Amino acid sequence: MSSTRFFDVFMPALAQAGRYALEIRDRIESRPEKSGDAWTSVVTDADLGVQHYLEAVALAEFPAWGFWGEERDASFHTRYFPDDAEYLLALDPINGTRIYRERGDDFDIIISLIRKGRVEATLSYMPARGQFYGADLETGAFIQRTGAARETLRVDNGSMTLAVYKADDWVALLPEAVAVYDTLGAYVSGDPRNCMNNVFHGQIGGYLMGATPLLDVGATAFTVAQAGGLSTQPDGQPFDHFARFDPARAESLLVCANPALHAAVSSAIADGAT
Repeated sequence: MSSTRFFDVFMPALAQAGRYALEIRDRIESRPEKSGDAWTSVVTDADLGVQHYLEAVALAEFPAWGFWGEERDASFHTRYFPDDAEYLLALDPINGTRIYRERGDDFDIIISLIRKGRVEATLSYMPARGQFYGADLETGAFIQRTGAARETLRVDNGSMTLAVYKADDWVALLPEAVAVYDTLGAYVSGDPRNCMNNVFHGQIGGYLMGATPLLDVGATAFTVAQAGGLSTQPDGQPFDHFARFDPARAESLLVCANPALHAAVSSAIADGAT
């Protein structure tokens, strides 16, 4: 099965890439920022180093697969990958570069396996935690610490805290029961609500995103869904993002581990649209 091979190859590769990122962090050199906001414009040597390393792994192990990395425009490997491949690997080399640069722990490396547009598997590794979060279509979601046994991941979360990004118009509609944390406007370094993986641990009950590339938030949404959570459009309507996954395409989505939070947010947004 392709997802089994995907995990076998990329779990050790992401762990090694994570050790590299941690090793150089205190000596990191800043690079010119990309266009965007405080989250999307930050780039470091680690972003490029991790991407180049994982591209090399992909070319060695899966030469017939395509590859889409967030820093693809700066990569010298991009031209070696086929454009029209049955399988595509989608990588965010440092998800949460702002957190990484500020010496925080809540950043991860995310890679997804896509076949003919459909997500088959996702894998997130948090180097500072030594923790993997993974999911595939056949076996569901799992969590695994480095060197430990794999455990089934099922969401069990009663938090009414909602992390939001580019969602100002929707936030104004939400009831008082929803504790909103604006990851852009109210950002505080070290706050666990900045990390969407913390939906698996109760620091947030879910997240609401305005139009954002699916590369990272969509991959996490897939893991949440495979773990028994809810991943929908902001008004609660279903979407087909996982069946036609384009890592660069910006979409809005509501992802919740707490069904009560999802109901409160989606109904408020749906009512506000009528």
